[in-house]
Amino acid sequence: MALPIRELERSVCIGAEKARAETERVVRDSRANRPNMRTVCSVTFRAFGLKWLWASLVRNQNKLIGLYRAFDFNRCSAKELAEVVESLEQMLSKERDLLAKANALGAEVRGWWGDSLWQLAEQVEYLESIADSLRVASNDETSTLLALAAEQFVA
Repeated sequence: MALPIRELERSVCIGAEKARAETERVVRDSRANRPNMRTVCSVTFRAFGLKWLWASLVRNQNKLIGLYRAFDFNRCSAKELAEVVESLEQMLSKERDLLAKANALGAEVRGWWGDSLWQLAEQVEYLESIADSLRVASNDETSTLLALAAEQFVA
């Protein structure tokens, strides 16, 4: 089960890198002082290409979330959980950067991408909560303190 998760993480990272590179090109081209027809066509073409990349990234990330939700992390050691968290944090860092670059564009350009940006932002938040939970679970001291706090809260 760990192999498909790692492969999907890698796929999501690669997709995010491709989308980041294309987004940077669109941002750079859209800031041209005098947009000529070539620049307008280039931005339009790349924006439509990004629509496909965004949708692909959202689909792959949705599969990854499904695998994370189905996986039994109780079988993992604290070290393995820490490795998963580190991998997840690296991926999320790239995606936060990607979303920031995309949001730097005007609403007219972002509108071409439909709901993909919104879905990706929601998925990043969801994966951040998974990473936070796994980070707590990988730290025995924190897990113990949370269990004690929960017991006192219930009592």
